[in-house]
Amino acid sequence: MQVSFSESKNILRVGGRTLELLQFHFHSPSEHAFNGRRFAMEAHLVHRDMRTKKLAVVGIILDADKYSVPNKGLAESLAYAPAEHGRSVHIHDVSFSPGLLLPPTTRNSKRRYLHYVGSLSTPPCSEDVDWFVLEKPLHISTSQVLNFLRFAGDGRSLAFNSRPLQPLGDRVVHEGP
Repeated sequence: MQVSFSESKNILRVGGRTLELLQFHFHSPSEHAFNGRRFAMEAHLVHRDMRTKKLAVVGIILDADKYSVPNKGLAESLAYAPAEHGRSVHIHDVSFSPGLLLPPTTRNSKRRYLHYVGSLSTPPCSEDVDWFVLEKPLHISTSQVLNFLRFAGDGRSLAFNSRPLQPLGDRVVHEGP
């Protein structure tokens, strides 16, 4: 499932860079782990640096439990998902705020993240991609995870759509901000 933006007015500024949101999509289970723990899902917000054209991805961990309420951003994405597997649906003039996929902050707090240079996790798996993985997860309902797994499984079964965890190798991970 991928939600694309034709002309994004969704801009992210990080370290003097201006990043334009191109699309977002979801994986289950998460493609990042904290202390060896993977989570129910992960959202990837794919951006392009407006000056260098280099890609950057914001990874948002989606944690689920029976007490969490459904997330409106994920609910809207699932509502527009095509009923047939592998089929594209082009819907125009829909107002959607990607901010619905971001964990809440308090008045004086910033969203902390881990930054490293890696690759895209879906083909063509391009290298030299800046990753910003938010440390605080967004809570979603377990029913949303099951609905996504049904979507990934073509509606007839449950399926995962994430790649195995990749070794850190010689990547350097920085904390920000």
